[in-house]
Amino acid sequence: IGNIYSFKKNQEQARKYLEESNKLFTDLNDEVRIIGTLNNLGNMYSDLQQYADAMKYYEESLSRSEKINKVSSDPITNIGSLYLKQHNFDKAIEYYNRALPIAEKENNQLGVLSIISSLGEAFLHSRRLGEAHKNLTRALAMCHELQAYVYEPSIYKNLAATYASQDQMEKAYEAMLRYDNAREKIYSEESSRRIAQMEMALDIKDKERQIEVLKMDDDLKTLELRQTQMIVALGFLGVVSIIGIASVIIQRRKLG
Repeated sequence: IGNIYSFKKNQEQARKYLEESNKLFTDLNDEVRIIGTLNNLGNMYSDLQQYADAMKYYEESLSRSEKINKVSSDPITNIGSLYLKQHNFDKAIEYYNRALPIAEKENNQLGVLSIISSLGEAFLHSRRLGEAHKNLTRALAMCHELQAYVYEPSIYKNLAATYASQDQMEKAYEAMLRYDNAREKIYSEESSRRIAQMEMALDIKDKERQIEVLKMDDDLKTLELRQTQMIVALGFLGVVSIIGIASVIIQRRKLG
């Protein structure tokens, strides 16, 4: 639940649920889930640009995972990304290089893609252009292989900057065109997705209204049925009463 609120940018609710989860798993002594929750708390604080708090949670997550010998690539990658955001490119490269073989061992293909794409960006900013180009072209190939097109814009943008820094202006221009196309595609798909979600929400509301109308119809029909049953019952009682009275009259006449 905390991750959902974080994704929806409701960070107060995210923090509440993540901290409650962390306390619950601590009480249960569930070390694996504690590690995951600490990592998620780090993600939330990173989104809030509270990098010191984010680093604290990432490092605790990593430390605990090392103690139980179940090191995941996630907190290491996240520490690298935190250094990248703070323009500490050497540290970012150090942590990405630590995370990469772990992600490969986990067979976490999207994790590998994210790491090598970020490595390319870190190498670009640290002016190690050959390493930047190598990682970015590998990331691009992987992006197409996995059909993870959401990574395309940032990869093409960093490739364009790499080519420009190498004075390969034609390739830089071509990469920028591809960046624009990729970004437009992503935004277009996102817009289509949002429109589809809105249409679905409207359709659900319409269905709910129809159900309510049908329910009202059913209620009316039930009421009408009850009224009919009551009329029949009263009619039957009336007939019985008439028969009873008639019997009494006939009986009296016989006696008379």
